[in-house]
Amino acid sequence: MRVAFVFSAVIPSEMSPYATKQYYVSLALRAKNVDVVWVSMGGQLVATSSGKIPVHRIQTRFRGSLGALLKISKFLHYCLSTGIRCVYWDDWAFWRSNAKGRVALQFCLRVLRTKNVQDARDPVVYWELAEGRIDAGSRRFTRLTRYEAMSNRLADLILLPSAAYAEAFVQRGLSPSKVYGTFRGIDRSLFNPEVNGDLVREKLNLSGRFVVGFVTHFNRYRLIEEVVIPLIERTRASIPNVFFVTAGSGELKERLSEVCSRFSESAVLLDFIPNHEVPKYLAACDVTLSPLDTRFDHCANTVSLKIVESLMLGKPVVATRNRTSGIDFKDLRGVVWVGTDLKSFQDALAEIASNYPHYSAIARRQAMEMEQLSTETAIPLIADKVIEVCCGRPSRLGTGQTFSHLQASTRRQRNARSLVAR
Repeated sequence: MRVAFVFSAVIPSEMSPYATKQYYVSLALRAKNVDVVWVSMGGQLVATSSGKIPVHRIQTRFRGSLGALLKISKFLHYCLSTGIRCVYWDDWAFWRSNAKGRVALQFCLRVLRTKNVQDARDPVVYWELAEGRIDAGSRRFTRLTRYEAMSNRLADLILLPSAAYAEAFVQRGLSPSKVYGTFRGIDRSLFNPEVNGDLVREKLNLSGRFVVGFVTHFNRYRLIEEVVIPLIERTRASIPNVFFVTAGSGELKERLSEVCSRFSESAVLLDFIPNHEVPKYLAACDVTLSPLDTRFDHCANTVSLKIVESLMLGKPVVATRNRTSGIDFKDLRGVVWVGTDLKSFQDALAEIASNYPHYSAIARRQAMEMEQLSTETAIPLIADKVIEVCCGRPSRLGTGQTFSHLQASTRRQRNARSLVAR
């Protein structure tokens, strides 16, 4: 079997935020003797640094609708001539702003009986609503909703970031056999309790400070104005030695930068931190934040990667309780689940600061039990699902995998390895 991962976004390397999951899934498929190729349709995709995944480029001098049609035509010819059985595309990395083109490509793939897998880690319509980019009921909302519904019908498999999200899609009328939700996993070679943040604390002069970390995208649905900024402005009154380390990008970065400059004695906004550098910055923190505005479907059903990353480092987290936390991660320890209001975050930080050895010990114990949420465990499950769908075999995995399901899966794998060793 041969699978093509298709991109239109600029991908400088396989560890780009737009390509990390596809890279891990590609390696998992290759480990199962599946031939994998990455196809760049317009984005300047460089060869993967590992050299394990070949890259094919499709280019045309035309732009707009004509350019898209020519790219689709060339891509379909490539699929037919090279025996592509399945096409894998990600909402963020392939024609995110060209829903019409994606639907057209999916329709053509259907005609050719080539399977297509849609990785909808942040379904476009619900993400744009949460971002405030569109209004429910607007013409653009109606158009995007229509295209998304068509895309969902044409997809052979829809991958979602949580079992909660998968259940929500099934409730909207999609077949359970078409939807699979599971946490994508965190690389434990990068995020683990042995990562040392002392050099970062020294660099930022954080000795003796209670460090609160907020490393994420500064989106509206992250409650920047409602929670994060007021915490920076007011927490020093209750926790005199508090210091907020923030880093990221997004439309509210300038607003957050202004506040951090005004309260420079207790807050800093860092420049962009590469993914491989993030662990040591999180390890330099005593606790991290993960607020979400759960009024939006996107925030109610998704999960912040930073929650799991922090726990893998042995750091407690204060996070908004949402639908996902009640389904996928109800058994996680080391998280203080709160609401969306400022006071609940203030109270949680004050409680953790006053009894930090207790909360730190809980998080560190949880860090030793995170194998089930690692890429090592989660990604092979996704690869198995892709193979089952593309080969036409019935699914064994159901609509999604929760934390408890992954724990059971990990135990089965461990037992199997033990039997082989005997």
